[in-house]
Amino acid sequence: MRETKYYDDSFYAELDKGSYVSAQKILPVIKELFNPACVIDIGCGVGYWLKVWKEELMVDDILGVEGTYVTDKLFKLESKHLLNADLKLPLDLGRRFDLVMSMEVAEHIPEENSDIFIENLIRAGDIIMFSAAIKGQLGTYHINEQMPEYWAKKFKKHNYIAIDYLRPKIWNDSSIAYWYRQNTLLFIREERLVDFPYLRDAALQTNPNYLTRIHPEKYFAYVEENKQLKDVLGFIRYKLYRMKKRWKGDKTP
Repeated sequence: MRETKYYDDSFYAELDKGSYVSAQKILPVIKELFNPACVIDIGCGVGYWLKVWKEELMVDDILGVEGTYVTDKLFKLESKHLLNADLKLPLDLGRRFDLVMSMEVAEHIPEENSDIFIENLIRAGDIIMFSAAIKGQLGTYHINEQMPEYWAKKFKKHNYIAIDYLRPKIWNDSSIAYWYRQNTLLFIREERLVDFPYLRDAALQTNPNYLTRIHPEKYFAYVEENKQLKDVLGFIRYKLYRMKKRWKGDKTP
């Protein structure tokens, strides 16, 4: 696959900084909500989230799906928990899971394959935890950054509704990578909402046309980067100005 060159050891080393600790903080909340007996992570990377499910939350029926660039050697669990597949193509495992996860994956899928990717998620289960990079977030091979409203419309076509339950609970936890705090939503098949009355208020309060949030951590990082760029450009302009004066024989500062 052409993407292989982007997902090397350095890519997964960078993921390691945010994924494992974030999973340790987020997944206990999800377990309390749904208590899943089986979990699938579509676009699992090297399996940090599944590792928390298995080793800390004692869920044994787990499966990670990822491209062939994740080998048994890279994967953090036994190879029986890994299925290599092209995430751009239809995926039917012949079974459903109590919880489907897809964390910061959709932005790596070409837009023309977005519908297929969402269909793969809903084919796998009724409850989906979903996070995807927004426009301008930037990252390795981010070829399809979209605002969450874009994804919500695709889920809605299949009667899955957005529930903004998790973000308010984790927004200020700096130990969790900001992109999960900013982007993570639940999508649940509408008929299943009766099984989770404690999500009713969050569901009613979630406006699928108003889901975009920009985390201050990212905003202020952009501000600082912009300031530094302006400082550099100002310095360059000054140097060019001095060179021009010297070229004309003017030696004043």
